[in-house]
Amino acid sequence: MSVANVILFGAGRMGAIRARLMYANPLYNVLAIVDPNPSFAQKLADTFHIPLVTSTLAEAQDKLCSTGVEEVASGVVVSSPTGAHKQVFEESADMGLHIFTEKPVDESAEKIKALFEYTDSKGVQLCCGFQRRFDPSYVNVKKAIDAGTVGDVSLANVFFHDSPTPALEFLLTGGDIFMDLAPHDVDYVLWCLGGDTEVESVYATGTSSQPELKAAGVMDQATMLIKTRAGALITISMSRSSSYGYDQRTEFFGTKGCARVNNLTEDGMEIGTSAGLTSSRAMESFPQRFNEGFRFELDEFHGVLTEDKKWPIGMETCMAVQRIADAAGVSAREGRVVML
Repeated sequence: MSVANVILFGAGRMGAIRARLMYANPLYNVLAIVDPNPSFAQKLADTFHIPLVTSTLAEAQDKLCSTGVEEVASGVVVSSPTGAHKQVFEESADMGLHIFTEKPVDESAEKIKALFEYTDSKGVQLCCGFQRRFDPSYVNVKKAIDAGTVGDVSLANVFFHDSPTPALEFLLTGGDIFMDLAPHDVDYVLWCLGGDTEVESVYATGTSSQPELKAAGVMDQATMLIKTRAGALITISMSRSSSYGYDQRTEFFGTKGCARVNNLTEDGMEIGTSAGLTSSRAMESFPQRFNEGFRFELDEFHGVLTEDKKWPIGMETCMAVQRIADAAGVSAREGRVVML
């Protein structure tokens, strides 16, 4: 199979995860890291033997061309804050680079639409990652639902309890629970139900566990209730402070039974005695729990870059998820059901 030459944009937490996975994958070759703070990115480049660090995408391309790289980049893996996406995506599209990005594509459905239309006009794919669609346990539950194993699904329950508790600074600047946490499971549940855009109403409520969060209007504990046009109910419980590990559970109830994604523990150990059952702690956080999902996302993007495959998550899905996240925020702030 062909090696995919890419540029990594963003050297933060997600950038480090992507760099590690591509370094371990012989079908990827990371030519450069782009980050507004090159000195910060240099440590990541040194760790994974990435030869070039620059502060802009244009500078990276110029230097790659001037050093006589035999095979130029065909894609860019973007792990930057959402506010930087527009400029990076447009520059990448102008250079003919296919784009892989962390969710969300942008901050509103209208902006998402504009970016998809722009990249499409340049003949490049904009590939938004929702790792649950690539995680084996989540995929197998989706297959069971599609096969009719549990019958017609009328109820889905999700628990998304984060670990470790993010720093207060992050929660105040980019930790909106409806924008940061909810989209992952909203996308997954609607994908399983087969109706990405078929939501009738959204109700959400939440609370702030710290005075600083309350003063800033930031909720870190919340619940959502989504009703689809077909009549299915989806509840999503979210918390930023799970002391016992990363709690990720999803269950679907149908006319023939149920299907569940349960928590994965650190090592799978379980002990049974007359006192009861004990098990290992849940995994620490999302890099451990979704390592396979992140890896399989990059495998899929490799197919986009080298085999001209079509990315399975499109504009309409990304817009629908964003509208639901927006509606949840409005509902929680105004204390009312939001009709879609």
